[in-house]
Amino acid sequence: MASKTIRELAEDLQVSKSYIDKIIRSLSMHTELDKVGNKYVISKVQQKLISEQITSNKKDKLSNTSTHTIEYEKMGEEVDFLRNQLKIKANELERMQKLLDQQQQLQLKTQEMLEEKTLLLETEKSKRWWKFWS
Repeated sequence: MASKTIRELAEDLQVSKSYIDKIIRSLSMHTELDKVGNKYVISKVQQKLISEQITSNKKDKLSNTSTHTIEYEKMGEEVDFLRNQLKIKANELERMQKLLDQQQQLQLKTQEMLEEKTLLLETEKSKRWWKFWS
């Protein structure tokens, strides 16, 4: 690995020149670069540091991506669980509504029967009273 320009190093590492420049600045190497003509030249040691930093950044990105993927999977599972719970609650609510309707119908029939019996009793009492005097 001989001294290379930023462009040559970027091509070798398959990254952009601006990304190499960003790495150089993050490692505080921008003051240590040699200038040959109108181009900056990167030494072997600097190339190795830049290459290691790029590799580290790629690993971090992969790690972050896998972490996000796991988080999304967990959220998907949680959404599925909550949807299932919502369906269960909706079924319970529907069943409770049917039971309430049945209870109201039973209450209405009971009320009607009670009124009917009350009317019959009143009719019987009125008949008895008249029979008593007759």
